[in-house]
Amino acid sequence: FLEVTKYECHRRAGDCSAWRAVNIIEALELLRVNCDEHAEAGICKKARKFLGSENIAHEQVVKHLLSIGEGVPTKDYPFLNAIRDSVINFVCRKEPEECSALKKFTELENWFEKIIQEEKTSHRN
Repeated sequence: FLEVTKYECHRRAGDCSAWRAVNIIEALELLRVNCDEHAEAGICKKARKFLGSENIAHEQVVKHLLSIGEGVPTKDYPFLNAIRDSVINFVCRKEPEECSALKKFTELENWFEKIIQEEKTSHRN
């Protein structure tokens, strides 16, 4: 989704920061990095710089990134998931040994989408 982020930011869409936040939090999760334990990790430095705070706890990093990530329009999810699923199916066909990790990525994406949708719903109430 880095290309989608580039596209959204290039067209100066209002959800550019949201896309950047989602990319950072996904990287944190995929790399299984805890910024309290690995403060010098590149992704932790990137996350804290993005949030504008060098001394923020990992739990707060994730919380703030999720909050910003709510800016990705949920109406776009089905289209984005179709792109993601097509790419994953293509790669799995070409490189079956990578399929397990890619399927975990899909589960992670679906989990993030669910959290963001729940957060949006709770803010409306």
